[in-house]
Amino acid sequence: MSRVFRSLGLVSALALMAGCVSSGYRHGGLEALPEARLPGPEALTPESAERIAQRYERALAVAQDPALQLDIRWRLADLAMARSEAALARSDSAEPQFDEPIERYRALLSDYREGRWAEDGIEPPASPDHLYYQLAKAYALDGRMEEADRTLVALAEQFPESRYYAEAQFRRAERAFSQGDYAASEALYRELLPDVGAVPEFGQNALYMRAWAQFKQGDYPEALVSFAGVLDHLLLPADDAAQLDRAWAQLSGAQAEVAGDALRAMALSFAYLEGPDSIGELERRIGARPYEHRLYQRLAETYREQERVRDAADTYGRYVVENPDSDLAPGFTLAQIDTYREGRYPTLVRSTQQEFVRRYGLLSAYWFNRGGQPGSLVEESLREFLPVLANFQHARAQRLADDGAGEERTRQAFAHAATWYREFVASFPDDPAVPEQRFLLAETLNAAGQWPEALDHYRRVAFDHRDPEYGREAGYAAVLLADELERRAGPETDHWWARRLEVGQQFADQYADDPRATGVLGHLARGQLERGELNSAAALAQRLLDWQPPASPDEQFSAWLVLGHSQFDLGQFAAAERAYWQVLERWPETDEGSAEMMAGTPSRAEVRERIAASMYQRARQRLDADDVSGAVALLAEIPQTLPNTDVAAQAQFDTAHYLMQLERWPEAQQALETFRAAYPDSSLQAQIPVRLARVYQARENWLAAAAELRRVEQISDDPELQRESLYLAAELYQRAGERSEAIDAFRRYAHNYPQPAADRREAEYQMTELYRQTGEADKRAFWLRRLVDGHQSGDGRSNYLAAFAASELAESSFNAFSQIKLRLPLGPSLERKQAALERALADQEAILDYGVAEFSTRASHRMAAIYHQLGRDLMDSERPEGLGVLELEQYDILLEEQAYPFEEKAIELYEINARRTQRGVYDQWVRESFEALAQILPARYGKEEQVAEVSRGIY
Repeated sequence: MSRVFRSLGLVSALALMAGCVSSGYRHGGLEALPEARLPGPEALTPESAERIAQRYERALAVAQDPALQLDIRWRLADLAMARSEAALARSDSAEPQFDEPIERYRALLSDYREGRWAEDGIEPPASPDHLYYQLAKAYALDGRMEEADRTLVALAEQFPESRYYAEAQFRRAERAFSQGDYAASEALYRELLPDVGAVPEFGQNALYMRAWAQFKQGDYPEALVSFAGVLDHLLLPADDAAQLDRAWAQLSGAQAEVAGDALRAMALSFAYLEGPDSIGELERRIGARPYEHRLYQRLAETYREQERVRDAADTYGRYVVENPDSDLAPGFTLAQIDTYREGRYPTLVRSTQQEFVRRYGLLSAYWFNRGGQPGSLVEESLREFLPVLANFQHARAQRLADDGAGEERTRQAFAHAATWYREFVASFPDDPAVPEQRFLLAETLNAAGQWPEALDHYRRVAFDHRDPEYGREAGYAAVLLADELERRAGPETDHWWARRLEVGQQFADQYADDPRATGVLGHLARGQLERGELNSAAALAQRLLDWQPPASPDEQFSAWLVLGHSQFDLGQFAAAERAYWQVLERWPETDEGSAEMMAGTPSRAEVRERIAASMYQRARQRLDADDVSGAVALLAEIPQTLPNTDVAAQAQFDTAHYLMQLERWPEAQQALETFRAAYPDSSLQAQIPVRLARVYQARENWLAAAAELRRVEQISDDPELQRESLYLAAELYQRAGERSEAIDAFRRYAHNYPQPAADRREAEYQMTELYRQTGEADKRAFWLRRLVDGHQSGDGRSNYLAAFAASELAESSFNAFSQIKLRLPLGPSLERKQAALERALADQEAILDYGVAEFSTRASHRMAAIYHQLGRDLMDSERPEGLGVLELEQYDILLEEQAYPFEEKAIELYEINARRTQRGVYDQWVRESFEALAQILPARYGKEEQVAEVSRGIY
């Protein structure tokens, strides 16, 4: 504190010495004189000051004007102050130097307080607060501090708006602080803070000293806020730790000393309170500050100075917890570790080292957020800590294993050791110690039961590093471990087999002189075949067959078998055929004599079947190359070379099939008939009738083809095939002119197979056509009604057939109407005619509902013709006998009146039909409608129509 107070005292003295000696006085009645200005103290000499004073004294003696007298006295006081300051600056003596200015200022103030200026109506040259200020300054420079303090109190109380107010209060606060009255000094400093409008030159010192006053009173929370304000003033607007450090480095000597003392005082305050918790509390009050790390750091140093090692370490750690992503966090953790070392806490050192690795290691967010560049400090520390932690945990795990601790506990210990080995290997892949560390990692992982990862590291030791000491055994250990993992995983996954394959091939490649290499290759070849990896299986088998020195006979037998299977599945059928013949040649004399006769090895018959299949697939390849004739020739060889195989029957069947494809119908017919005779028990026999039917059709033997299809219907147990065969047989009978057989087949189909509905309705339609040909109208009408009744909405073909059938059926009612003549008596015949008309119209209108243009135009024409016919029939009806000429004429007029509406209706319907041409519809019935209109209304329609196009679309 003494150092700080010495600095503040020096600053205060300099401020007092720099005070003004002239205040821009007014001159009363001496307007003609130029303004008098005293030189500064540094410009005065004793002689010049004395001469000036004497002149003013003489002027005062003769002056009569009270205002002028006051002005001269004021100037003499300021001159005396200047002379005393100059004398003080030149003197080394402690004797009083300011008696004269003190006396003169006190006399002036006495006149002011007694009101003499006001009585005389005098306006002073300057504000009276100047006199108080100068008097207090003179007392202070003369060492009369109590009197100076009283004068400053009077100044502050009487002139709160004075420009000297702030300085007066500051000097009062200093005085209270030096006397130990910290509460008073705090209150005075408070008035000078920036937030209450103090002048800037005193605000910083006031804030600093107020903080110390609060500290001295034990008000540490408020002192912390004030000290933080000092640091804010000196160091902000730095907004991060790096900028803060640069700002600190740029502080002047005095500023750096103030900042350091403020930081130390804050650390003491935190220590007196709740330590690091108090730092957090301060942040909650004032917000985060970029110098937060210095607060933690200085508090920890304070604890270390006090030998509070655990508190110091906790403080370092607390910063890390609060700022885990800070660039400074690793340094704080290292400082925590060093602190524990100093305090001889090895367990805490180790646990903190572990925490360091967790926070800043390769897999940490800290490392990731810095793009894998955490800094040299972190890397060097990790390189040091990781082997130490790994060795310690490995030794501990081994002790547990040797002591017979529980299996789970031991595994966990080895797994813990592996964590540190793994971290080192991953963090420093190029370090020379990596091969050894990786091998130790594989060992600990194996002991921990973490076999997949152990396998990977064994493999890398053996095949990447090719470690001369451990490589061979590490490689074979990797093979065995992969095999064990594949066995444990079961057949559901191929992952571990893939690893087994990888390490097995690497082992054979890099350690070919090892006698275990051929056994590894044979196992791999069989495994790849089982998994469908055919190219790999074939390559491994061939490599084993090419091995020098040669593999054992059992291994060769197995390799040829693998090669045959894999080449067959790869589509290399010629190579597969050769391999299978090698298998038969090397077949062990007894199956029991072959050590390699594994479960699932095929029998000789199965191998021969494979040979036949290879030949068959070669034929298929020729087919793929569009060499059908060559394929047929090769297929024909199979029944001759291997007649007792299943493939032979298929080959004979396919021979017939491809002969059909080549349209070599006579040969195809012979091949099919041969198959029927040679392979009566073959499941393919069911297909022979269909194929023979196709051949017979090609040779236009319709009856024979239909007979085969009827056979299919009778023998097949497939309802769909039975249905299709019956339908096709019906068509073939119809084509052969066997009308009765066709009718029988179509009838059976229509009755027995309602689905698919489209085929059933086609069969019904064919029945109408066949009965039309036979002239059996009633039977035809039955099937026409079936077409109408079975119509399904939304089906276009069904709609058409229903419209067709309705149109055909409607001809009956139309003809019936047309045949009724109107005879006398007219009433009964007209009644029959009317009933027939209604039936005929209803039938025609029903046709229109289908919306098929082909039949709609016909129906419209028929409806018009019905009305037209009715009108003509009325006019052509018999006349009653005995009518005179006049009566007959009247009768005819009456008939015309009755016929006229029907003729108008007919015209209307003809015209509706005729207007269909506007939509592109023009057919026989539209044309006949025009012709009818031309007859009825020749003036309008008796001309030829120009038709652009004809549409057969649906109306």
